[in-house]
Amino acid sequence: MSTPDLPLTRVAAQGLGRRGFASVVEAAAGMLATQAQDLAGAKWALALRSSTSIDDVDEALDAGTLVRTWPMRGTLLVLAAADARWLTDLLAPRSFLASAGIWRRAGLDEEAFARARSVAADVLAGGGALGRTALVDALRDCGVDVADGRGAHILRRIAGDGVVVLGPTIGREQAFVLRDEWLVDSPRLERDEALAALAARYARSHGPATVHDLAWWSGLTVSDTRRAVLLAGEAVARDRDGLLVAPDAPRPARPGSVRLLPGFDELLLGYSDRTASLRPEDLARVVPTSNGLFLATVTLDGRVRGTWRRTLVGSDGVDVAVTLFPRGAGDAPGALSAEGLREAVADCAAAFAAAHRRALRLTITTGS
Repeated sequence: MSTPDLPLTRVAAQGLGRRGFASVVEAAAGMLATQAQDLAGAKWALALRSSTSIDDVDEALDAGTLVRTWPMRGTLLVLAAADARWLTDLLAPRSFLASAGIWRRAGLDEEAFARARSVAADVLAGGGALGRTALVDALRDCGVDVADGRGAHILRRIAGDGVVVLGPTIGREQAFVLRDEWLVDSPRLERDEALAALAARYARSHGPATVHDLAWWSGLTVSDTRRAVLLAGEAVARDRDGLLVAPDAPRPARPGSVRLLPGFDELLLGYSDRTASLRPEDLARVVPTSNGLFLATVTLDGRVRGTWRRTLVGSDGVDVAVTLFPRGAGDAPGALSAEGLREAVADCAAAFAAAHRRALRLTITTGS
């Protein structure tokens, strides 16, 4: 992908330009699904896109207007409650196929999953809510083998089956609740209707993108994603390079857009081809180990220009340490000066601290 405006167009589509979403729920719906194995990062991703606070995200999770579950790729994501049922029902079965071998080697079969579904439905019925440890303990007490990591596989599977979602916070952890009790307004869609909605919503939230990007993101086959695009009809258009976009896709964001994004942000993880935002020579800086852990990134006009880390200090402080990449030939024309980038990063770090209601201590360095 070499379209010069591609990163800035994605910045606008993802609510990372000067005009974001009106609320955290609108941000979640606008993104369709937000990577959330790191819950703190997911909260920042949504607060950043809606100019709100972490408290607003927590309130939406506690109110049930946002939920966290495993709808696709075996990955935890945050979704607007209205999208949780149809998206999980459409995509989770495909992820089960990818995990079948792992589950078989762990000694888990359909009988074990059926037993776990039954136990979870019983212990959570009537508005019950249990943290991860408590629910795994309940499964074990009812004869489900949760040893040697089986509990984690079981929780993911029964969430994908539509039995549970992660909802309100109890103490210091999110609690599991029954999906059909917790999601009051979350429609079911027939498969073709869901495929059409998937293609249209992905094109709107992540476009410009390719069919292969959509296949990677959703976990569906390329043939299924092509069918989804056809079913979407006029709700999906093609730009001059043949990439999927919404018919009324926003104009590219104005240059000069600097953001501190969490690790696993959709601006990178939303695509199979990430070269529009991340230069190949910078990949090892962002993914420094072999376990697939993405560091939090500094972006300028949708292109990664550095990484950052945050450390909470006491009850009311946060240290933010930013490492900018050396400037190189791949920098976009008209990019900010080094001093301008540092000033913008400082503003972003201040916004991060304010969203978390913490006092900021900031350090900015340039790597080699």
